[in-house]
Amino acid sequence: MVSVIAALIGNLIEHLDKALLGLLAPFIGPLFFPETDPIAALIYTYATLFLGTLARPFGALLFGWMADRKGRKQALLFSLLGMSVATFAMGCVPTYAHVGYAAPLLLALTRILQNLFAAGETNTAAVFLLESVSHRKPFFSSLFETSTLIGILLASAAVTFLSYQGTLFSHWRYLMIGASLLGIIGLWMRVHLVETLPQPSPPPLLIRPTLPLMALVFTSGFSCVTYGMAMPFMTAFLTIIAPLNVVELTTLNMLLLILDACLLPVFGYLALHVGQERLMKSSSLLCAGLAMPLFALLETPTLSHTLTVRITIVFLGVAFSASYRYWAKQLIPHYSCTMMGLGTALGHLLIEAPAPIICLWLYSVTGWTAAPGMYLMLSALCAYLAVKRMQSHVRTATPLVS
Repeated sequence: MVSVIAALIGNLIEHLDKALLGLLAPFIGPLFFPETDPIAALIYTYATLFLGTLARPFGALLFGWMADRKGRKQALLFSLLGMSVATFAMGCVPTYAHVGYAAPLLLALTRILQNLFAAGETNTAAVFLLESVSHRKPFFSSLFETSTLIGILLASAAVTFLSYQGTLFSHWRYLMIGASLLGIIGLWMRVHLVETLPQPSPPPLLIRPTLPLMALVFTSGFSCVTYGMAMPFMTAFLTIIAPLNVVELTTLNMLLLILDACLLPVFGYLALHVGQERLMKSSSLLCAGLAMPLFALLETPTLSHTLTVRITIVFLGVAFSASYRYWAKQLIPHYSCTMMGLGTALGHLLIEAPAPIICLWLYSVTGWTAAPGMYLMLSALCAYLAVKRMQSHVRTATPLVS
């Protein structure tokens, strides 16, 4: 049980940090880009955050190699320590009013460092968890994803609280600093971890399987995009197109995250009975078909239409993601930390990170509220084709190490 909690807490902290920055983007954007209109400031803020994802492939390779060669415990300790320090530094970055154009550069630098260490956290912790349990692995995979949602929920609750207090613009730094201090608890727990089975040295990158790696890129990218489109992006998008206020939107985020966290174990249990691949293919195909009609509803951005769009995306994203880690571990049973880390990092870099920038650009060019749905549709189709193409590969893969 200690191993399970230690694996989950680092993932929770990683997504707490990430969600805080995503949710705060519409509010801190004017603090770092004050001389632009709101849409441009938001695009510039997301572009600055995107720069941080450039470090993820390097972090995935570094910590994946460390985990596969030196052991999971060592990689988990270093990744959490570095991530906490970077988040603390992000909370101390001065704004444009104090240092001018150096402010967004410093924000990008701290985000780069945060992503470098975070890239080694999530997948290493997931692999460690799946190697630490001997049964019901799809359920524990969904439990791992639930810890992701709890981290995001904590971030949403914190942002909502400061919104109600009217102190979000003046106290956003405390959220980042407070999140970094949670890392101390995680580090204390991980010092007492028992290492899982020793791993062989990973082979040179060029001889690793190309198709499974590409499948991980598309599936991890879609899994992240469903969250990003339903939560941070929609919050920012609705402040532009809808009369809803910030407090309403952040409250809605929190309620959706509670629903999300409750659904994940349910779909993890369902995957045990109907099959994880069937669940992943059905949800991604449905998302591809519904993406543009859903965003078209926002032509009249009422609260009911907003709820319909976000709940549907959340529901389909949860169905896809619940047993995703278990599917990925089966896809690449050897050198899992390196390969899963690299695939997920590239998914973040190539699919998730550009999503808000491209979606806002599509809307600004076309003025069509359904335009962002094109991006969601395309990422869903790619994920569906990846799962379908890898079906035979997963079925013949070496069983998971228990």
